[in-house]
Amino acid sequence: MSKAWLTICAAAGFGVLTAGVAWAWSLLQPEWTAEEQAAQWALNRSPVAHITFHDVFTGDGLQEVFAGTDVFGRPWVVVVRPGDALPAAVPAPRLLTRAQAIQVAQKTGITVQSAHLGYLFPELRRTFHTRAALVWEVLGWYKGRLTDSYFDAESGRWIWQYVS
Repeated sequence: MSKAWLTICAAAGFGVLTAGVAWAWSLLQPEWTAEEQAAQWALNRSPVAHITFHDVFTGDGLQEVFAGTDVFGRPWVVVVRPGDALPAAVPAPRLLTRAQAIQVAQKTGITVQSAHLGYLFPELRRTFHTRAALVWEVLGWYKGRLTDSYFDAESGRWIWQYVS
């Protein structure tokens, strides 16, 4: 009897585990599909031939950000926003690196938690009174309060800051 009981419990446990994995997969699959489609869009409609990095920017709507190289090995950054006809593609050497953006933010007194590169569309550029299209969004702490700051990705110039 105990051997049968052990077999039944093992089978039930395996069934629950399988159901849990299937449930988790169903939750993650749409996100992976969206990222895969954005990557394909970037590869098909920009100079990038090989993607080396991916990030998500949410500062001006949801954007998929890819870094990669063209067929000649030159580095590029490509920003894909759902619904746009073409992605924004910029030669990477024109932009501050993540480490440089963090350093710029730290000089202003921000204790940095994260930094994300993204594209500001014209509506938000008008709101922020800037001409910068590519920005670093830096999240962190400023004087003990949570802050969300934007810096021009080319010059490092401070654009806008929200402190809660």
